[in-house]
Amino acid sequence: MKDAESPRTLFEAIYVHWPTPPQVVVYDNSCHAMTYALNREPEWFNAVQWVIDATHFPGHTGCAYAFDIKRQPCLSRLNSQICEQRNSRLALVLKQCAFMGQLTFLPYIRYFAHGINVVRHLPWKQSGFR
Repeated sequence: MKDAESPRTLFEAIYVHWPTPPQVVVYDNSCHAMTYALNREPEWFNAVQWVIDATHFPGHTGCAYAFDIKRQPCLSRLNSQICEQRNSRLALVLKQCAFMGQLTFLPYIRYFAHGINVVRHLPWKQSGFR
């Protein structure tokens, strides 16, 4: 990502890399992302449901309740903070990465991210073994 996270960044990531639009977008700034997307590609994004994750919705005092993920029965049980939780684990490797060049950093961070995604699928995690 070249720029800071913004509705434009989300729009470009979805529109450029997805062959069809997603059914639901859970994003901390969905109210603005929806407006941005519908102003640029209304036909492509017309059936997308936009919601704000549970952590960030309380700060959106001027937004419609339709954006609140807790008020959507089919989405209310969804862990809407999973990305925040997974990304927080990146802090574990922050110091190591600061001393790496790009050729070392890219495979290292890819391997680390793979590990984060695989851990929850291990057999002992499902059985409750710690």
